[in-house]
Amino acid sequence: MKKILSIFAVLAVASSAFAQGAISFSAPANSLQFKATVDGPAANVPANGGFVSLLWAPAGSAATAWNGETLATWLGANTAWKQFEATAGTPWSKAITSAGRLLNTGVTLPTTAAVDLILIGWTGTATSFDAAYTTTQVDFSDKIANITPAVSPAPPTSVSFAGGLMMTPMIPEPSTFALAGLGAAAMLIFRRRK
Repeated sequence: MKKILSIFAVLAVASSAFAQGAISFSAPANSLQFKATVDGPAANVPANGGFVSLLWAPAGSAATAWNGETLATWLGANTAWKQFEATAGTPWSKAITSAGRLLNTGVTLPTTAAVDLILIGWTGTATSFDAAYTTTQVDFSDKIANITPAVSPAPPTSVSFAGGLMMTPMIPEPSTFALAGLGAAAMLIFRRRK
């Protein structure tokens, strides 16, 4: 019985590595701009002056246009959508370390299926969209990107605030394949001992 449970555990770990999809996105200098209101003028993000975060949903999910409400309110009305989390229960955000620039930023979504993505951002030092909502400039990307994380190479998918942001799926890392191989090797060892 212990052997069977061990095999299932190894299989779960190995297969979970393939159940995730990585996406890389970047923006050239001074390309990210945020708006204080949904129909207001866009302003360049100053150096060390803002954050971005990511919303995602299965491809084709309905999404209402952002009308200047808080993120919590928008998510309540768009139940298929989630804010990407770095760890369970902790929304992910990335600080913009130079003016309007975001380079070599990667996220790993908990799926390899096609997803729709919306990038959100805000200026200031608040670490969440809603905390920044009443005091600074906040913005949703002006279009939804559809992307399949596990497929690569693929044409870059462009999403923007008022500048250019490129999102590209990434091939699973070699460590992912190594983990799967380790799982397969463990299965063979258990089978031989049997």
